[in-house]
Amino acid sequence: MQTSFFEEPTFEEPDALPVIDRSTAERWAVCPAQAYMVERRQVTNGGAPADSGQAVHDIIGKAIAARVNDGMQLHDLYELVKDAAAKSRPDIQPDVIAAVRNVYPMLEHVCRHPAGNERAPDDILAFDGGTAERCGQLATDFALDDDTNVRITGEVDLLMATPSPQEVSLDDWKSGYKHWTASDVQSSFQFQWYALLAMSKFPDVDRVSVRIWMPRKGAATSPVYFERQHQYQIGERIRHALNLRRRHIDAADAGDVPAWPQPERCGLCSAATYCPRAHKPESDFASDPEAYLRDYAATVAKADRMFDVLTVAVRKSGGDLHFGDVAFGNGKPKAARAQPCTLYTPVKASDE
Repeated sequence: MQTSFFEEPTFEEPDALPVIDRSTAERWAVCPAQAYMVERRQVTNGGAPADSGQAVHDIIGKAIAARVNDGMQLHDLYELVKDAAAKSRPDIQPDVIAAVRNVYPMLEHVCRHPAGNERAPDDILAFDGGTAERCGQLATDFALDDDTNVRITGEVDLLMATPSPQEVSLDDWKSGYKHWTASDVQSSFQFQWYALLAMSKFPDVDRVSVRIWMPRKGAATSPVYFERQHQYQIGERIRHALNLRRRHIDAADAGDVPAWPQPERCGLCSAATYCPRAHKPESDFASDPEAYLRDYAATVAKADRMFDVLTVAVRKSGGDLHFGDVAFGNGKPKAARAQPCTLYTPVKASDE
């Protein structure tokens, strides 16, 4: 058994430990009540966007497998990706095609070094869809505060060797519309988790370089570095999330689990419908985004018609409408503004 975060793991027998994946742990780090309801009530985050994202990952995984197993060249990889996107599930095919339209720079990174010389397929250490020693699913054992242990896992999109044996490069693809920055990567629970797993798998590695590719935009973040010296802060963040799960996963009701609601979280939370502490109206959007948008469109249309009715009334009456603390018309007081400073010639008393 490990005695520190990054030592070479010595796993117990299969199925001896509870297995916790990254997305499960991250939900506990974001909001324990959300995590509880997702696990206990089997709330899902499915739908077309998730299916499209999974399809993109599967397609790119097949391309990397073709590079590793067959030494496929860059142009052929690009054609493989385009063809696979065209053959994706009919309902999500247009979005999948749009998501990989600018994938070429990412594939070039897989095939070539920054200087332009070809990268050896053996540089690919692990990837999503890989098998045997190149399997992208990484795992290590992790000790909790009560001295119990869990096995934490996560599947990396791509892990590659670098010219230094003390450093590996981790690349991840995000096929959605969000624009990722280096700051997002640095603070991300996901990539701190992956860095820990990579350093555990490769005990000689002292640094993990992480870059996010956005194939929909044809762009990537600058690399962010997680070093072994960061092990304490990374480990404690993960430990806290796992301890929260240990303490609350068997609670009788979600009301007994801590909740950390914030408007921007509740609007995207798949469990907001079931959570009495979720912010409204954000949680209404989470429960049915289409209905929420249609209600908004109807509200805007109604407001426009109301504006027209009020305008006609003012025009016909010749005066503004006044009802206590609310009024409508042309008489809104102008905001007082500071007089701008300027150079001028003062007027002399004799000139007046």
